[in-house]
Amino acid sequence: MIQDIVTVFIKEFKEILQMRGTKRSGWINILVVIGVMGVYMPLMSGREWVTNLLNPISFAWLPFFLVIGVVADSFAGERERHTLETLLASRLPDASILLGKIAAGVVYSLGIGITSLLIGGVVANLGSLEEGFVYYPLDFLGILWALSLLLALLMASLGTLVSLRASSVRQASQTLSLSMLVFWVGIFLVTRFLPEEARVLLSGFFTPERLPMFVAMVVLGLVVADAVLISVAMLRFKRSRLILD
Repeated sequence: MIQDIVTVFIKEFKEILQMRGTKRSGWINILVVIGVMGVYMPLMSGREWVTNLLNPISFAWLPFFLVIGVVADSFAGERERHTLETLLASRLPDASILLGKIAAGVVYSLGIGITSLLIGGVVANLGSLEEGFVYYPLDFLGILWALSLLLALLMASLGTLVSLRASSVRQASQTLSLSMLVFWVGIFLVTRFLPEEARVLLSGFFTPERLPMFVAMVVLGLVVADAVLISVAMLRFKRSRLILD
């Protein structure tokens, strides 16, 4: 089964790099993201980009958003290009097809995010090398990469689940974008109208002493959410039904 997953992963990853079109356009898109997130923003922020750890925390969300366009195309794109029937008619097991496509999206988005983060840490020092070289703490990098992986896997699983039933890439992308909009608006409304007593209670929770416990709770929550979404996607992956669709 591992070999089958790798086979689907390689096929899907090559198509992602080509952006389902030309290889050149795919690499240009990657370089643009890295140029903005890994060069321009750290260069403008300077050493604060590394010393103020709130800045690189945003990179945990970068793979989360990058994977949306990739997984929206995973099955809906195959359906549009009339290649889904060929894929489903192969000897590959259902789980291998599903997990291979999810893995390709996660590796692609996570690779761009990590590359941008690592380059950004170096670029941020360019304007003040005489003051010494500073970089992100290693334990911080480890936590950030773990969160990035879990968030990317969350969106890849959700996106694949949506793409399974979407009739087109556009429909899948719109569904995912609308879901994200509802999610962020919901967070804004909750924080905006949260009672003052609740805000004080939450602020007391986010203390340096309780931060490790908070991070552990977030990681555990993401692991559970990822496992649930992947399980649901595998249950809904019905080869015969997809062929008929």
